[in-house]
Amino acid sequence: MNSAKVSRPFSSAHLLAQIVIILLAICVLIDVIAIAIRGYQSIGTLQLAARFTAFIVFLIWFYRAHRNLQALGIRRGRYSSPWSVLLFLVPILNLYYAYDLVKELWKQSSPRSCIPSSRNALLSLTEFL
Repeated sequence: MNSAKVSRPFSSAHLLAQIVIILLAICVLIDVIAIAIRGYQSIGTLQLAARFTAFIVFLIWFYRAHRNLQALGIRRGRYSSPWSVLLFLVPILNLYYAYDLVKELWKQSSPRSCIPSSRNALLSLTEFL
């Protein structure tokens, strides 16, 4: 038997990303309507349903994007794909890990580009001024 682990094939998360963007735009539209009609209690259920749906679709997108790292040749990350979603759901821990998970996904999916550190951003700002 071959003990080498077979990597999963790449599956595009582009459609899910577009759906998340549309759902977030719908959330904003519902918020604007709620402010305009001053009917927070009457439209609150709709706001909750829209945000919950956007959050669930975001988690599905994030799971697929993290799972695609294997197809890109990344063999070992700090977090597995299921943990990358579960850490968004744990109160208090999600305050730190949400940022850390997105940063890991960003760096590993595009290793040539890097997230600028605060020092580099400060230097860029001072050069601009």
